Order: sequence, then structure tokens, then C-alpha cells
Amino acid sequence: ERALSLCRRLDRPVEPPILRGLGLARLQGCRFDECSELGRALLDHESNDPVARTEGRYLLGVSAFWRGDLRDARRHLEEAIEGYDLSHRDEHLSLYAQDPLVICRVRLALVELWEGNTDVATELARSALDTAADADHLTTRWYAITYAAIVAAESGDLDHLAGVLDEADRLWERLPMRYLMIVGEALRGWLGAGDGLTDAIERIERSVERSRVEGETLHLTYCLLLLARAHGLAGDPSTGREAVRDALEWSDATGQHYLVAELWRTDAELAHRGGDPEAAELSLRRAVEVAESQGASGLEARARHTRTELFSEGGEEGTPGER
Repeated sequence: ERALSLCRRLDRPVEPPILRGLGLARLQGCRFDECSELGRALLDHESNDPVARTEGRYLLGVSAFWRGDLRDARRHLEEAIEGYDLSHRDEHLSLYAQDPLVICRVRLALVELWEGNTDVATELARSALDTAADADHLTTRWYAITYAAIVAAESGDLDHLAGVLDEADRLWERLPMRYLMIVGEALRGWLGAGDGLTDAIERIERSVERSRVEGETLHLTYCLLLLARAHGLAGDPSTGREAVRDALEWSDATGQHYLVAELWRTDAELAHRGGDPEAAELSLRRAVEVAESQGASGLEARARHTRTELFSEGGEEGTPGER
């Protein structure tokens, strides 16, 4: 912010690294439209710098994803990958602190997963991890590990998730990054919940609290989703639904809609476990509607599969779509 102010006072063009830094700050604060504006400013910068354009496409791609706009997210991330020039890697690392080839691949993996292309998503995430390991650039590796862990968790590959989190622990010894470890700790808790560990929910709750207190709210919605799921596994669907409502309220307040369909699907599971099939039916309808509107075929398929599981033919409530 001070650099921007100085550029304006001196009547100088705002340099691309300043714009990108401001873009990430806006992104971290869940101000996605402002992040997109800064991404466009990088694309339109008078320097016509190919490095800045790649960074601008990265900002546009990730801000679109958080908003739940998968089509734009894919377009911008693919353009960033296609426009990446390996000879510019050192410039990316020195001026922007990460390798966008790795970053955009692992973020594109989430787009693929949301669209139902699990194998493609897994391959992209693993490719990003391999490239990050080869570059041995610590902040790039942290980013790749964090999002590869989310891809592993959401694709149900829990063995790979455990391995990625172990890699995060080793990386912590070289470069502690508390912001990204908030997500890692929540995922550790989620793994523990599946194994029935007694402190699993507490670990996720600590991540949720740290997200709020430390201002690292970009991943608050996801931590709340993991908390809701963990309460479901622990036989407390009512508390799980409270976490879902909290996450949905945060999504509405910030425009961070990428998880809305999955939140409604999770709410349906919890409502059904809590003995409220009508609420479950309504939540499933919302999950399908949101997923369809976003083009999230994978999340739509999850919701429809949950509908089949909860309201199978011959079940006491019938199939929601037929009632």
C-alpha cells in the first residue's frame, strides 16, 4: 500500500510486483473482485511484460475459482500455463516469490476435480508437486503441498493425503509458514476423525479459530466444512449443521462460493442423520442447483449420489426427485 502511494505521489507507473502483491493481499482478504481488477491491470500494464501477464492470469484464475466461476478459472489458469516461459522462472521467483507453473497446475487440479475429472486432477496435483520439488523453492513447495493435500482429501485419496501432510511437516523445519499450516492442521484433524481419534475435532476447531483470530480467512470455509464432516463422523449431526451454516454465511458475506454446493450436500447428510429427511431433501436440491449453475459436474455427481444413498428406491422417504 505504501509503494502504491509513493508511485502515485511521484506520478510514476505502478510496477507489476506492486500490483501483484496488492492482488494477493486482496485475495487473502476474500476481496475477489478487487483481486480480479488488479489481475486485469497486470494484463494491461504499459510495460507489456510477459512475466506480469502470466502473474495477472494467475490472479484472475484463482479469484474466479474462489467465486465459483469454474469456466473463467479454467480459461485464465490454462492461459497462464500456456504462456509460461521457463527462461523467466528466476524472474518470477525473485519478483513474485513463487513459480506460477506449479501454482497454476495445482489450482487447475481443483477445477478439474470440481468438474468431475478426478484422474486428471490427481495427475496435475502430482505433477505440480514434482515440479516444485525439482525447483526446490520453498514458498512454491508450500503452496503446491497445501493444495495437493486438498485435492487428495476431496478425491478421497487419504493415503496420499497422509503422505503429503508428512512432507509438509518436513518442510516446516526449513520454512515455517503458519498461514498454510492452518489448512494442514485441519486436514490432519480430518484424517484423525476418520480414524476415530478423540482429539480430531479439537484440531480442526483450533484451525477454525486461528483462521478467524489471525485474519487468515481464505480457508475458513474449508476448515468449517471439515469440521462439519468430522462432527457427522462423531455422531453429532446437529453441531455439524451449525458449522455448515457458519460456512454458508461466510460464503454469502464474501462471495466465496466455490464450496457452496458441497456445503449443502454435507448439510443433507447431516440432516438425514439427525432425523430430518425433509431438510435433507431441500439441501440436496440446493446442492444440485448450485453445482449445475457453476458447471461443477463433479460436485453435482456427488450430490446426486448422496440423494441415491439417502433416498434409495423403497426407502421410507422415497427419492426426493420423485416426491
